[in-house]
Amino acid sequence: MSRVAYVNGKFILLNRAQVSIEDRGYQFADGIYEVISLIERRLINLEEHLKRLEQSLSLLQISLPVKRKTLVFLINQTIQHNKVTSGIVYVQITRGVAPRSHIFPENIKSSLIISVKPYNYMNNVDGLTGEKAITFPDQRWARPNIKSIALLPNILAKQQAFKGGAFEAILVNEKGLVTEGSHSNVFIVGKEGVLKTPPATHSILDGITRQTILKLCHEDHIPIQETSFSEASLFNAEEVFLTGTTTLVKPITQINDEMIGKGEVGYLTKRIARLYRDYCFREKVEKKSEQYKYKSLAA
Repeated sequence: MSRVAYVNGKFILLNRAQVSIEDRGYQFADGIYEVISLIERRLINLEEHLKRLEQSLSLLQISLPVKRKTLVFLINQTIQHNKVTSGIVYVQITRGVAPRSHIFPENIKSSLIISVKPYNYMNNVDGLTGEKAITFPDQRWARPNIKSIALLPNILAKQQAFKGGAFEAILVNEKGLVTEGSHSNVFIVGKEGVLKTPPATHSILDGITRQTILKLCHEDHIPIQETSFSEASLFNAEEVFLTGTTTLVKPITQINDEMIGKGEVGYLTKRIARLYRDYCFREKVEKKSEQYKYKSLAA
């Protein structure tokens, strides 16, 4: 089946979708995006994704091109057009189309693109296995807390991981502190058995999956600290795992040429992966997620 995208007011075949060459997203990466998990016809943490989208837009002084309720409707319509039950929903908003200038143009409407593609999340929950990661210098701009479409440093880091046969690149800043992955957040279990993750400052993107993991840990009485830690602490950790919208919970058992802990998926990693799997795949979810089922579209 041919994929369908929503582009600035129209649903169109993906292979025919176009944007203007003067779109500021194309010329300046002047825009933001969100990636949302669709699992068994449920949009996971949609409210949180929309809130972060609005925060990013506000920080960049870009207006939401449609009302929030309309955006939710358009997301669901895009899903229906593609007949996808589990997949990845991509939402992108740019400042809009205007003659090239570094100064914000006046009186233009922001651009909105929505697409969806099938994705099998079960591959990330069945038979949890450890992956390799590499460390890489954090060369991004100073505001990675904004989910900007300007991802070149992330791409370079991920490409280096790929070339090294690794799943992900874990970024380390100029102070020797771990920030996050190229497209994930980082958690470690120290020698004392306490779970740690870098705090949600301007230095990281506060991942929606990260937020959910923190909540689930508190509910399940798992000690966790939001605190900075060094590259040395990363290598000395008993367990390391990554989180992300499509990554879910990904164990890391090797970094560069060093084995992490015993080189096996650890107890806490398994426990947290199970908690998050149950959160995403349970038949009855929170009302704020349930309301975005397909059947609600007629309302």
